[in-house]
Amino acid sequence: MYNYAITLKWSDQDHAWVALVPELPGCMADGETPEEAVSEVRKSIQDWIEEAQRVQYPVPVPLPSIDNIIKAGELLNKSELARLLGIGTRTLSARIARRTPLSEDESRRIQKVLSERGVCLI
Repeated sequence: MYNYAITLKWSDQDHAWVALVPELPGCMADGETPEEAVSEVRKSIQDWIEEAQRVQYPVPVPLPSIDNIIKAGELLNKSELARLLGIGTRTLSARIARRTPLSEDESRRIQKVLSERGVCLI
């Protein structure tokens, strides 16, 4: 299972839910329900990656998920993670407890800072 961010929206034009993967250009799928669109786009992610590898196109590294941030919390203390994200420690603790996803900006920020420290979360 890949951890790429999925954007979900309703398309009046298509009368369907559309799931897009911003990190993988052109990777999208639709469905009658949000769940179906997400399920279909997960299949599309696999297809996109296989085709990119076949033609030797670089595959972007997915953004870290809240699960990976929890794992990083085992390596770094929460106050340091919160500082890296630019949020309070209590806010981060509450978001982890609720398993609230990180925003794309927060994900990219922490990915950059951790990679500068030699840590890669995928």
